[in-house]
Amino acid sequence: MATPTSGRITLPKGPKEALELAAKIYQKHQADGATSELKQLVDLDWNTVGPTIVKGQTYHTEAERLKGLMEEQYRLRDAVVSPIITANSDTASYLKGKYKKTPKALTAWGFGVDDTPQAKKPK
Repeated sequence: MATPTSGRITLPKGPKEALELAAKIYQKHQADGATSELKQLVDLDWNTVGPTIVKGQTYHTEAERLKGLMEEQYRLRDAVVSPIITANSDTASYLKGKYKKTPKALTAWGFGVDDTPQAKKPK
């Protein structure tokens, strides 16, 4: 005969799921009214926590909307930045060839020029 387990409670890890669970708990707490078992909690008052759930869900929804906008902006930025990075590199190569003997001249175009001797690689 199998021994029954004490039962493991799984709590949600993400904010969306935590808010959904809290909403279910609060709904049951309100439905039970004066007889709610959760009134026995000493350091927690669901009548205080409960009304904040909708606000949290609203904040989460807005954060997700903004996250989508942010990702779209990054995609647009990356499409523009890629040819710019190539232009920077090509310009540096051209100017480095033109000013081979005076590489510090590239600073006039905004390039950083490090003319310290390069450290030798360890063997």
